[in-house]
Amino acid sequence: MGLDMYLYCRNKGETELPDDEIYYWRKANQIRQWLVSHTGYSKNSNITTHVLTKEHLENLLSDCKKVLKNPELAPIILPTSAGFYFGGTQYDESYLLTLEETAGMLESLIPETDFDTEEIVYWEWW
Repeated sequence: MGLDMYLYCRNKGETELPDDEIYYWRKANQIRQWLVSHTGYSKNSNITTHVLTKEHLENLLSDCKKVLKNPELAPIILPTSAGFYFGGTQYDESYLLTLEETAGMLESLIPETDFDTEEIVYWEWW
C-alpha cells in the first residue's frame, strides 16, 4: 500500500472516470503537496476526484522545470510531504527523476488536450 496517484482525461460534463489513466505516479509526494498548495485539493482527500485546469498543469510544468534547473530550490518550490504511505522525503535522484518524468508528460499532455471539451482529473488512493 502507498500513495498511488493518477491523471485521467474525460469529456467535460462527465462524472465517471475512464477505465484507463493517462498518467500514474507512485509515492510522488512532492507532486501531491504541490497540488494541495496550488489547486485547492484537500490534504485530507483520498479516493476523490479533482479537476486540474490548463493553468494548473502549466504552472506545475513551470515549477518542475525551475527545480530541475536549480535543484537547491526544491524545498521552496516543490517541497516533499511526509505521510505514512507517502514515501521518502529526500531531495535525491529519485525525486529529480519524478520531476523529469512529470515535466515530459506535461509537455505532451497540455498541447494534446482540448480544454474546451475535455478535462484532466486527478485521483489518488492511499
